[in-house]
Amino acid sequence: MAIAVDTTSNSATASWSHTCTGANLILIVAVRANASGASTSCTYNGVGMTQLSARPYNSSNAHLVTFYLLNPATGANTITATTGSPDYGCAVSYTGVAGIDSSGNSASNQNNDTASGSVTTVADNSRAIMTVGQGGGATQTAGASTTKRIASATSDINAIFDPNANKTPAGAVTLISTFTSGVNAWQTFSIKPSITYTENISDSIALTESVSWGNKISELITMVTVNFENVSDSIGMTDTIQTFNRLWKNLVKSVTTWTNQDKS
Repeated sequence: MAIAVDTTSNSATASWSHTCTGANLILIVAVRANASGASTSCTYNGVGMTQLSARPYNSSNAHLVTFYLLNPATGANTITATTGSPDYGCAVSYTGVAGIDSSGNSASNQNNDTASGSVTTVADNSRAIMTVGQGGGATQTAGASTTKRIASATSDINAIFDPNANKTPAGAVTLISTFTSGVNAWQTFSIKPSITYTENISDSIALTESVSWGNKISELITMVTVNFENVSDSIGMTDTIQTFNRLWKNLVKSVTTWTNQDKS
């Protein structure tokens, strides 16, 4: 199952609703914490999320705080960030995810108009993610080979980006956000697929099963032919026909079983 975007949500506050659907989910949340140390915690449907990082981006102690939760509850549930005076949240859920693949580079207390992060994926068909926080609230714009998934409501204080594709083969991915405000911070990481993705895995399985069943059918056909020739020489025609009918029914049964199997 390949990684795909599920749903997005945002808020100008620290509590909002997010709807998860699908299977093998991961929920990623970015919030701003406004207190020294960024001791922010976050829950989804009352379940604690794991804090991936907290990156300060200006002298007033504002932090970009990134969380994730594997296998979140499906349906509409509440994201709630607490402590650290949090606000300006945004979230993305993805399907087809087994967990965190790797952690990329990050930056704190930057003073420019571009966030350019990179991560090297480990598992084939993983997806790179970048969360960005910036102080001025100016619109964040996705750079080359980057897709802006969601930003916090009212102001682009925080935003979440990905390349709109899974990385194959595994390797380095760069994500870029540009804006007019100077102070900023970012965090990059990647998420890995729920299985090792093989494009032709269904074909491989079908081929293996087809060869196996094909061999069985070939053996039955040979058995029918040999027995029909040999039996007809040694017993009466009535017995020959009965034997042939029995062998033929076995052949038809085997062909039917193979035909009805799911080979997709």
